[in-house]
Order: sequence, then C-alpha cells, then structure tokens
Amino acid sequence: AKSEYIQENLTDYEKYYLAIVDGQTDETGTIDKPIARKLPSIIERTVRDDGDQAITRYKTLEFKNNMSLVECKLETGRTHQIRVHMASIGHSIVGDDLYGVSSTLINRQALHAYKIKFVHPVSRKEMVIESELPDDMRNVLNKF
Repeated sequence: AKSEYIQENLTDYEKYYLAIVDGQTDETGTIDKPIARKLPSIIERTVRDDGDQAITRYKTLEFKNNMSLVECKLETGRTHQIRVHMASIGHSIVGDDLYGVSSTLINRQALHAYKIKFVHPVSRKEMVIESELPDDMRNVLNKF
C-alpha cells in the first residue's frame, strides 16, 4: 500500500532552475503559453495555440551587462519549456543555439536545475534539495 501511495504522489513537488538570459527581464513574470513540437522537427518545440498547457514563473535575481540571472519555477513540465518560454518573450538563454544563439561565454545553454521541494511520503516533512551552480555558469556570472 505504501508503494502505491508514493507512486501516486510523485507529482507533488516544485522544481526550480537558474538561467542566465539575454536582456533585462521584468522583476517577476508568469509565462502561460502552450508548447507543441515545431514541425517537421522531432526535437525543437514552439509556442503554438494547439500545444499542451505550459506555465513558467520567473523572478529576476540580478541584471548586468545586458544579461539577467533568473530563477524559474515550473508549474508544468514540457520538453524544453524554460528554453522555449524565455525565447518567446525575447530573452533566450545564453548559449542556447537551438532557441537563441551560441555564446563565447559558455559552451552550452546557461540553465541549471538547482532546487527541488517536496513532502517526504513517509515522514510528511518538507524536503528541499539544492545543487550548487556549475563552474561554467558561475564564470559567466563572475563576468557580470
């Protein structure tokens, strides 16, 4: 019975990401735009009216040198959701050559899953697990 309980409640969590994006973002925002596959690609996604609901909340933590460090919280979990959503509002992720442009500052998109919050299924205590920012993203921030 306990394993069934745990299985049923695997979606009861909050996922947070840090991203370095181009331009100056609003202090906070909610992007509520449906996402679908961008045909004929099997990889690329796009905002499209007939897509699946996708909601990303963000908060700007820092702005400098025409880049913003934002914390993103996913309300839904679509493929490439943060990348697609941030690009759709004109703030593509630094180094994202699929939805923006590559960068000399970093060899990948500057996106990092850094925190997850959930209620432990047995103890019922809130758990928060965090991961430090990788060195390559820290180096971009240091250039701020």
